Amino acid sequence: MTQLTQEQARAVQERRVSVALSAGAGCGKTHVLTQRFLSYLDPEATGGQPARLRELVAITFTERAAREMRLRIRRACRARLLAAPDEPTASYWVGLLREMDSARISTIHSFCRQLLCRHAVEAGLDPHFRVLEEVEAQTLLLELLDDVLRRRLAQQQEPFLELLTTYDLPTLRQMVQQLLECRLEIDFPYWTQRTPEELAQHWEKLYQDWFSAYRMEFLTDQHVQNLVQLIRSGQKVSELVRQRWDQIETLLKGLPHSSNLQADIQLLRENAKVQDLRAKSHWPDEDFYIQYKEAAKKFRESALKKLESFSRWPEPSEVETLARMALHVLSLAHEVLQAYEEEKRGQAALDFDDLVAEAVRLLEGPYGQDVRSLLAAEIRHLLVDEFQDTDPKQVRLIELLCGEDFLRGKLFFVGDYKQSIYRFRGARPEEFHRLRSNTPPGGRLSLTVNFRSQPGILDFVNALFCEELGPEYEPLRPHRPQRNPEPIVEFLWAKEPAQETSDDESPEAEETEEPFQAEAEGSEEAKAAEIRRQEADWIARRIRQLLDSGQPLVHDEEAAREGQERLRPPQPGDIAILFRALSNIQIYEEALRQYEIPYYLVGGHAFYAQQEIYDVLNLLRAIQSPQDDVALVGVLRSPFFNLHDETLYWLARSGAQQ
Repeated sequence: MTQLTQEQARAVQERRVSVALSAGAGCGKTHVLTQRFLSYLDPEATGGQPARLRELVAITFTERAAREMRLRIRRACRARLLAAPDEPTASYWVGLLREMDSARISTIHSFCRQLLCRHAVEAGLDPHFRVLEEVEAQTLLLELLDDVLRRRLAQQQEPFLELLTTYDLPTLRQMVQQLLECRLEIDFPYWTQRTPEELAQHWEKLYQDWFSAYRMEFLTDQHVQNLVQLIRSGQKVSELVRQRWDQIETLLKGLPHSSNLQADIQLLRENAKVQDLRAKSHWPDEDFYIQYKEAAKKFRESALKKLESFSRWPEPSEVETLARMALHVLSLAHEVLQAYEEEKRGQAALDFDDLVAEAVRLLEGPYGQDVRSLLAAEIRHLLVDEFQDTDPKQVRLIELLCGEDFLRGKLFFVGDYKQSIYRFRGARPEEFHRLRSNTPPGGRLSLTVNFRSQPGILDFVNALFCEELGPEYEPLRPHRPQRNPEPIVEFLWAKEPAQETSDDESPEAEETEEPFQAEAEGSEEAKAAEIRRQEADWIARRIRQLLDSGQPLVHDEEAAREGQERLRPPQPGDIAILFRALSNIQIYEEALRQYEIPYYLVGGHAFYAQQEIYDVLNLLRAIQSPQDDVALVGVLRSPFFNLHDETLYWLARSGAQQ
């Protein structure tokens, strides 16, 4: 067996109970998953009673991960074949290699598709059903949305017209689209039968529950904590300042249960001002004054402002109007979904969400017991990767597949709460915590030894997550020694000009921050753009400095393969810049070009987002739907026809007159 750490070996060898493996990033999770799969097939590891390949099911999150796992298992089988001590052992591994293409290693959607194909009749499906690709399903849904909007517009229905008087058509379309994206989380039949009054009452209850919790959590706000820390710092201040501090602490203490919240917020705001406290006699020194003034400003302008905005519930008439509008929008989305389901039935098609839902329905339905018994006999061991990105429906499927053996050694699942990135698709990382807590203690295992990063990086990650995730967080431990000179984590803070303290900002200087002067319209956007340009320049300049320094900073993999551990100077390909969004990417590209840094953009304007593709799509939409004026204008303006806007205007005017 490949050399494993103590943690990895336990995760591979534990057989008494099912295993819930919490695996940190870079800790060899895929390697362990592969070795666990192989251990079921190894005659030596199983005491001469290996599982058959078809009795193992491995579920990965992506097709790419499934291919990688299959490839790793194939390589490991080949290595064991070459190391076989005798002919029978070699013949065994040769047989496994020949069967490897039939190994049941797939995504959960592929598994469900195969299950439904085998039991289409029991599931009430067309045996020849097809699966819509994600892009195809999304396109169909949007086309049906446009059809519904056009039909409602042509019918001149009163609720629809009321929506159009409040929102324009593109905004309304976007609102319905957002509901469609959350369709799995909405009980449309239930909510479309509710009255505006019932929905308004539901909203108010949700608000009251949430705001009660928020009032309790307000004291943990960072700006509140910073102000309280300064108040309790023990600094010598005047009696007037001390009186205001005592008032602030008293108000904060009673805030969660205040009977007159608005008045208390106003008192907090007044007591947190320093406009009339500029004399030196009030403060121990100028530095503390400036520090407190900045903390008080952020307390007022961030924490208190947020609390005040959250504390106001609209008038009942306003809420009922919003509820009525919401139900109108919900009915539009429901109509689109009904048309979508009808269209899929007509095509004998399922989308990816249907695959899991129909598989669960099959296993829970009239024929469920028979199908589950069959699967229980077929599946001896079930392995699931990336469990933190599963949704409740997928978790229910796994529970049904395991049946009574759910915690008795049949299931091996791997996840990491920190690495959940698909919540927007319905993933619920708390499901991983729930199942892990239900697993017997002997099966709650962890991988914490990191093979990817140096100690300095891991120290930063641990410091960042330990407070955020609380006592459940398991610190990552380094496998490799620290080779770079520390510190190896740097921060480049691009600050707003207003945040910089001027030389004349002293207790005796003129107070200008209270009240704050109104800023010109658009100044916030301009300020943000300036900060981004500053940040981009700093990043590019720092990268240029690293590349020109010649300082050995990067682990030399070629030398490591020769048995030598050393560092080499960085190259452009060693550096990555990560963004939350690419909306302002051009600013950073300009900075990189200015400092002559070669780069390429990953995830930028993809093939289907290019203008040429939009032109073709507009042409096809205009042909399919002559009423789609937007698509028609788009194709007429494209290189297909190359009409100017002025020409389109006169054509439209001429058509209207006719």
